[in-house]
Amino acid sequence: RGRGHEPSPVMKMMCGLAIVGAGYAGMAICALTGADEGNSPLWLFFCCTALVLGELLIVPIGLARVTRIFAPRFGGLGSGLWFVVMAVGSWLGAELGAASRSRSAVWLFVELASMSFIGAAMVGGVGRLKASASREFDRSHV
Repeated sequence: RGRGHEPSPVMKMMCGLAIVGAGYAGMAICALTGADEGNSPLWLFFCCTALVLGELLIVPIGLARVTRIFAPRFGGLGSGLWFVVMAVGSWLGAELGAASRSRSAVWLFVELASMSFIGAAMVGGVGRLKASASREFDRSHV
């Protein structure tokens, strides 16, 4: 975008999901090579930093979008639903981690990275559809 312009919320969420996916992909690569290979502990720092940065792009924007969808008097309900969905997502992540105990950690990180990248593609696709529909609506109602 041009100088002084901020990316759209959809673009920020898409980038956040892609950054989270990159963090999990980094963990998968390091788990694949194994700790016996002499991996530096810095990989953990960089992967966790990627996860935190991605989450910082996703959570505030998502919460703001959800509260914006609801009527002003139901804004609290929207925020509550957002946090319930976040809690269910955390629970599902824990269940996924517990279910993968019989498999190697590589597969867990590959699955999480894949889900993040697929989510980024889905958010980007929905953003493009919304922009396209908005342009069509503007053209037809001129």
